[in-house]
Amino acid sequence: AQVDHILPVASLTKPVTATLIMCLVEDGEVGINNRVVDYIPELAAGDNEDVLVHHLLTHTHGWDEAVLEQLTLERRNAGALGPVPPGSDVVEHFWLNPGWDAPRTYTAGEVMVYGNYGFQLLGEIVRRVSGTTVDTFARQRLFGPLGMASTAYAVTDQMRPRLLLRPPDIPFGSGRANPFEGPYWEATQHGAVGLYTNAPDMLAFGQMILNGGTYGSARVLSRAAVETMTSDRIPGTPAILGEIRRPDSGYGYGWLVGNAIAWRYYSGGLVPLGSISHPGAGGTGFWIDRRNGIVGFCAEFATELSPYKEPLSWVENRFEDVITSAIAD
Repeated sequence: AQVDHILPVASLTKPVTATLIMCLVEDGEVGINNRVVDYIPELAAGDNEDVLVHHLLTHTHGWDEAVLEQLTLERRNAGALGPVPPGSDVVEHFWLNPGWDAPRTYTAGEVMVYGNYGFQLLGEIVRRVSGTTVDTFARQRLFGPLGMASTAYAVTDQMRPRLLLRPPDIPFGSGRANPFEGPYWEATQHGAVGLYTNAPDMLAFGQMILNGGTYGSARVLSRAAVETMTSDRIPGTPAILGEIRRPDSGYGYGWLVGNAIAWRYYSGGLVPLGSISHPGAGGTGFWIDRRNGIVGFCAEFATELSPYKEPLSWVENRFEDVITSAIAD
């Protein structure tokens, strides 16, 4: 692999989508404490009046994705998903539609249940409020100003020669279920897992966050927005990730915020508390250590997973420690 190769980064999409939402917040077009039904009226078909944009950004909306996935399959098999709305795409419609009236397992704010549905909804808010596609809005407000020419929610013909994909027979390869890569995903603009990018572009994005919203001559966010995104917005809230339980989630708006409760395999032991990070399925990882001024990106393609979906063979936590320990006083 070369440093300019482009790869699918799965859930590293989430901090980027959260940034697009914050752009709309700064424009006065979206309110963090507004109801999600204000932007997506279809959700009024269910008991969703208590769900705020804040809850989508922190995974505390209350939907259980296992319930949503089962309902999606049932409705797909029954031919009950309906036509694709103008301006949307078939993949997004396939995953969003069943949630309009789906029951939620938890009340909003009760618990952080990490998943993709909330950030799919955030992508839909970006699309509807901006009046354009998620990818176009991202290019206008984020990728263009930061010089992220190798980043997109939908792969372009110019990007394709540098696209690096996993062999089909390894975890998250195109031959496995739900790989988050391959032709199925390359054409969609998924707010949770749809981003394609490379290391230089991700480092530019991270440097902008580290700088408080600026990179070079461009300012894409206010310092207030960056501080809001990267601080723990749900302190004391328990978290669920698959079969893993934590008493205190440590999550901002699209970012994990390091606290005293360690995730197995996910974070370096030398990284200061309060640093922010986000993993991506398949072995991508990203962290920002504000105390030491570090922005780091790591990618491993052949990632062995535990039964709890933990990255057993992942190198990022050890890589973080090596980089952190190399900082000279």
